[in-house]
Amino acid sequence: MSEKTGVEVSSRAQAVTFYEDRAQVVRSARVELGLGSHNVVIEGVTVLVDDPSLGVRARLVGAPGAEAVAVSAARVRRMVRMVNEMSSGEVDAIELRERECEGQVRRAKMALKMVKLERARLRQLEKRLLKEARYVPSAEASKPADWDDAFAQLEAAIAKTYESADAAREAIGEATRAHERAQLLLDQARARHPEYLALIEVQLEVTTGGTVELELDYFTPCALWRPSHLARLVREPMARLEIGTLATVWQATGEQWEGVTCRFSTARVGKAAEPPRLDDDVISARAKSDEERRVVNVEARDLTIGSTYVGGARAVDEMPGVDDGGEPLCFEASGPVTIPSNGEPFRVEISVTELACEVERVAFAELSGVPHLRARATWKGEHALLAGPVALMREGEFAGRSSIEFVGVGEAFEIGFGVESALRVSRRVDDKHETTKITGKNLLTRTVNLFVSNLSGEPKQLELLERIPVSEIDDVVINVLDDGYRPDTDGFVHIKLKLAARETLTRTFRYRVEYASNVNLRL
Repeated sequence: MSEKTGVEVSSRAQAVTFYEDRAQVVRSARVELGLGSHNVVIEGVTVLVDDPSLGVRARLVGAPGAEAVAVSAARVRRMVRMVNEMSSGEVDAIELRERECEGQVRRAKMALKMVKLERARLRQLEKRLLKEARYVPSAEASKPADWDDAFAQLEAAIAKTYESADAAREAIGEATRAHERAQLLLDQARARHPEYLALIEVQLEVTTGGTVELELDYFTPCALWRPSHLARLVREPMARLEIGTLATVWQATGEQWEGVTCRFSTARVGKAAEPPRLDDDVISARAKSDEERRVVNVEARDLTIGSTYVGGARAVDEMPGVDDGGEPLCFEASGPVTIPSNGEPFRVEISVTELACEVERVAFAELSGVPHLRARATWKGEHALLAGPVALMREGEFAGRSSIEFVGVGEAFEIGFGVESALRVSRRVDDKHETTKITGKNLLTRTVNLFVSNLSGEPKQLELLERIPVSEIDDVVINVLDDGYRPDTDGFVHIKLKLAARETLTRTFRYRVEYASNVNLRL
């Protein structure tokens, strides 16, 4: 067998699988190798590569079996080298520019010197002319106009030298500044900075010469993804909801990912399974005080209604939960993607699902005086709808941003698409407290007055939602006093309204809370 030889080869990223805190990269390289042992050095790998995760596979192109080439060893070697900021050609061009600027400075200074010499010559000529004027014959002295003209020409020439000197000084300043900029640029071009590199050294045993294809597989940090969505609502000719799922990725590994196949996984590869901790659950008991036995404290509290109870039609009976420990999901981009290594968010489209939906205007007068537009649908995508931010588009216009929780396949969900500014809702609550004389029971009668106005010139439909307390103990009884305002199991009263153009409607309902005299109620 021949002695070992070293070969350097560049590699190209083929596929990237993004996780929530890292990415799995698959790179490939080809090299011509003969019979024997070879040390192949593969370039193009990030210095952040996770060494233990490195895997290398080799095969001989065109060979039916894998015995023609074998990987004996593979390791990551990191190195630091000093490199110039610019290439030698760029440095030569900047040096030429610096020399030209230096020559301009010299020529401008020489021009100023010549102007000063010319001015000194003219001054000497002026002094000589004044001196010679005393010896002019009397016949010539009778012609002062000629002397005035001569002195005027001399003064004009001297004044012109001052203008030339100012122009020369300005040229010197501009040339000096240009020279300083050229020197600064030249210093930057000649500067050197450290470059951190990572190389994959692979030792191969080749029994049949030919083209060997190498495939590298490794994990790297500084690359991750998060799901996001784009929801478009179209109401004409029929209500349709389009949900586009996007993968927002960040990449700052320093690698070049051009035309790669992208996958996006929800698996948590960095978390190892471990058994739960077994701690003692200590339960303590004490006797109630006389005050606690005599008085029952009841306090109203808000209860969050989970998204599983959104009104709508389910397509399946059992729905997966967010934390049900189900099978991880993996999504794939529709085509090759080029992701820059700049750390900026980059969005890749995963899928687009169009759904039939029900659109209605809903008002929670207790929270806001402006109704909003709500779309309800049943999710029928190929995969679950992951939790994440949502950009909202309504009738081709941007309506705002929101968020959505996890929605399983076949589960009903709802999305709000901004306010309906043409409608206004006002709410007033009046309480009346009474105590019965015989039994001593306390009665709280609450009257809710709702005022709804349509400010537009078109008829509108609206659903008002009001809360009625739901009792959890027998000592507190709640009854609705008006027909047509019965709450659902969650305590919500649904009031359907139809408003004509510029119409105002009033709706009033009452409910009574009865509780014993020993109950301390805070409602």
